[in-house]
Amino acid sequence: MKETAALCGYCMKEPTIDHSHVVSRFMGMHIKRNSPFGNLLNTWSKRPEHDIHKGPYLCRKCDNEVFSAWENFFSNSVWKNPLGKRAEWTHEDSIKFLVSLAFRYALHFIKTSPILINKPYSEYIRDISLEALQNTSLVGNSVHLYPFVHRPILNSCKLMPGINHFLSLAIHGESLPKEGDLPNAILVVVPKVSFLLCDGKLSGCKDNTMKSPAELVVGGNFDPACDNTDLPDFISTVLNRQIGQGQAHQKQLGRWEKMRYGADKFINPGKICYVAQAQDRELLHWKRANCR
Repeated sequence: MKETAALCGYCMKEPTIDHSHVVSRFMGMHIKRNSPFGNLLNTWSKRPEHDIHKGPYLCRKCDNEVFSAWENFFSNSVWKNPLGKRAEWTHEDSIKFLVSLAFRYALHFIKTSPILINKPYSEYIRDISLEALQNTSLVGNSVHLYPFVHRPILNSCKLMPGINHFLSLAIHGESLPKEGDLPNAILVVVPKVSFLLCDGKLSGCKDNTMKSPAELVVGGNFDPACDNTDLPDFISTVLNRQIGQGQAHQKQLGRWEKMRYGADKFINPGKICYVAQAQDRELLHWKRANCR
């Protein structure tokens, strides 16, 4: 018997296409341009990967028209210079783009996770992010977005060296179920930008160590140069685990030394992978001198 085609996760009407990307293609291209080998970095595959996660998540119209419109706005108006923008961050299309990343990661987790007990949580994140995409007035009320724009991290006792490489060139999503009085959340890391999507406010939580968490809301105020600069320290346990596991995996495959000492480093020293490498060495030296 022929299997019935899955329906689009967004409109829930049309059949899905097979190659709907979880994270926008322009971000994958950015990583490959700044990789020593011309492929994706921070992956768990034994073979080099050249394409980001994709699957039967959206229909052709939603993927190519609806979601692409948000991607195009964010790519052209924010992502090229994320620290130099302010009003563009709180534009409705920017907010929808970030929420759509959380939504697509939830669809991806539902489809691919081998741990069935995680499915209800992924479905919950899917549902609250879908509602926020359909009604952005919910952002700041029932859904809360806390973005961090990467800038060099050169002094932190909480973060491992490797953090600059990870935040510059990783694509990662991770479910963060409620802990203590902290809300349910999903963490999304893409080049230049990371964010938490939560079902409750971080401000007022006794377990929150951020000084003054700043939310994105449509038409609100957000200064990426000043706001949420301590978000990486707040989620340092999650980030350090990813960095440590990733480095161990790369060393096991023999890629670590190639990236450190390969000829490409001398030919293209301006690639972000090598710039981030130097930043992580500076962080290592600072930690040795200042953290006990």
